[in-house]
Amino acid sequence: MDKVKFGVLASGILGIVGCFLPHISDGDFSFTFWGLRDLIGTEHVVMVLGAYAVAALIGLFAVVKPPMYRWQAILSGGALGFVVYKFRGGFSDLITQGPIGAKLMGIAAITGIVFSVLSLVKPEDRK
Repeated sequence: MDKVKFGVLASGILGIVGCFLPHISDGDFSFTFWGLRDLIGTEHVVMVLGAYAVAALIGLFAVVKPPMYRWQAILSGGALGFVVYKFRGGFSDLITQGPIGAKLMGIAAITGIVFSVLSLVKPEDRK
């Protein structure tokens, strides 16, 4: 289970990247999640982006200075769980009906939570 921290790091980074790829596609128009700031509110967009950044930073800290501690797994899982909460009922639509950015954001949140839970259940050995 020493490689789980890389999964948390990758999930956070992919979620951040997904925020800047097409999130809504309607014919000739395509909007990124970052571009929706005026429509849904800057604070909501920044909170979701920040949640992915927290997961990425926790994963980076665990890679640079192992092991990944339980509190880090709880914090990264909570941050990515917050992303799921922010989208609520529309979260499944991100993965099933959204363009590449939305799919990436949804898959990154789910896989990041899975990696965080794996790290929580079976933590790394301290070196």
